[in-house]
Amino acid sequence: MSNLVRDIKKKQKPGCLNTKNPVSLLGVNLYLVVFFISLLLFFSFTTGCQQSNKPPQQKSQQSNTSSRSETQSVLKNTTIESANEQGEILWKLEIEKAVYNPEGKTAQLEVLTGNLFQNGEIVLEVTGKIGTIENNGEKILLEEDIVAKDPRNNLTIRSEKAEWRPKENVLILQENFNASHPNLEVTAKEGIYSTEKEQLELKGKIVGIAKDPPLQMRTEHLLWQIPQEMAIALQPLQIDRYKNTNITDTLTANRGQVNLKQKTALLEDNVELKSQEHPTKITTNSATWEIENRIVKSPLPLQIFHRVEEITLTGKRGEIDLEQQVATISGDVQGESKKDKAEIYAEEVIWEIATQKIEAEGNVIYSQKEPELKLTGAKALGKLQDKQIVVTGNSEERAVSEIVF
Repeated sequence: MSNLVRDIKKKQKPGCLNTKNPVSLLGVNLYLVVFFISLLLFFSFTTGCQQSNKPPQQKSQQSNTSSRSETQSVLKNTTIESANEQGEILWKLEIEKAVYNPEGKTAQLEVLTGNLFQNGEIVLEVTGKIGTIENNGEKILLEEDIVAKDPRNNLTIRSEKAEWRPKENVLILQENFNASHPNLEVTAKEGIYSTEKEQLELKGKIVGIAKDPPLQMRTEHLLWQIPQEMAIALQPLQIDRYKNTNITDTLTANRGQVNLKQKTALLEDNVELKSQEHPTKITTNSATWEIENRIVKSPLPLQIFHRVEEITLTGKRGEIDLEQQVATISGDVQGESKKDKAEIYAEEVIWEIATQKIEAEGNVIYSQKEPELKLTGAKALGKLQDKQIVVTGNSEERAVSEIVF
């Protein structure tokens, strides 16, 4: 028996079952049990390791996906709006696409059209290609092809970069900024539009072109009050008046304001006006300019200078009609011709600039050299450059001539 078992063990191949021999079957079954138990333990161990390693990765991926979906919401072809604590709408935008991030309280916008409100009224109609809403609508940034229109006053603003602050009721504009109105167009480096005041503050390389009256303004800082059609320069400015395409007059001052409705300008501090049609220059520290009529009035001391004849006329106040080329100066008036060495003093002088004719009245004193002559009287009439002055007295006093040989 023992030899049979040994022979079977010798002849039997490992792992092969011989079902004919019960001893061999029993022995093999014991081996198989051990073998299968080992396999089960091996697979259960390896499977357990894989399951313990893989689920955290899957869980992490799911967590990231879930996190992204929670922090960003994509909206297409929709309308978004914002209101204050009282429920009043601040702005309403129609957009092609918006990506909202609730954690950062921001939204990225593409191709937008909308309205900005103030006290329930539309104050700006806005379009743009790109936008960003920050801090849940407290600030809206706009970029590319921005157009903003105020329906209350027909103002149109264009820019490549803008920032709207609803709580402050201001629109800040930068890059290729320009604004237009039926009677005025302006360009500048930057601007701030107050929808509450309907006022546009401009800064940097400002050029304003008005249609009626036809003029051009240049300055570095300007306040444009839209409803009043008033442009106020807070820094030195230059105004060119046009007739067709030609400049008729050029005015400069350290500050001033132009009223386009009344077609007037009020200039202050170092005011200088040059006529391009005749060689006259007017200087003073305060002047009112009737732009259409080309009349300059000054309540302060002023001077008129004829650049060709070198004749100067000064007085305490005066009015100059550049269209008619007539100047009326009063208050301690002094006229001087440097070329002809002649002078005249009076209370009032009317000077016809084109003909150089002078009419003086009130305590007139005329003096000249070569030959040396002095005349006094109540009135005088003549031309300084020709030394042809006639001095007369009134009914109560006679003219006095003093000739020095």
